[in-house]
Amino acid sequence: MTKTRFNTEAEACNYKRLHQLDQMSAEPIGGGKWGLVYPIKSHITVNDGAPAGMRQHCLQPIQATLNLSVGTETESSTPTALGEGETRWIGNWQVRNFNGYYQSREGGAGPWKFYVSGFDSTTTGQEGSCSLILVGGGREAVPIDANDRITVRGVKYARSHWNH
Repeated sequence: MTKTRFNTEAEACNYKRLHQLDQMSAEPIGGGKWGLVYPIKSHITVNDGAPAGMRQHCLQPIQATLNLSVGTETESSTPTALGEGETRWIGNWQVRNFNGYYQSREGGAGPWKFYVSGFDSTTTGQEGSCSLILVGGGREAVPIDANDRITVRGVKYARSHWNH
């Protein structure tokens, strides 16, 4: 399972070195935490099914704005035509339809995680709501409590069961 949050820059850099994530950069992500990110200038994913002209255009240097109009399936995107209870592999990510909610896990191991696409205006430590990705691309607002637990169909899920 890939770790996404670190307490210090040194911890993030050590993880980067240990897992040979050479193209990633340690960056502050708020709340005194650090994360590993791909610098936008060096990481673009192009769908193999994209027309050759589009692939060639995406590989040219970007000079002004970046328009990502071609959708690709990645860990955080929604799989299409995924039936109830069905699982699928997208790269290194195993994804599934869990009662209409999109869930994923890296490498097919560890807990299944909901994907939170956004939060309301409350801050961490307060009760509020967040949006979960549904299979097919929709979103549904669900409660999130002061301990970062989301409630889905009456069941509370800890922070270890969702990604953002």
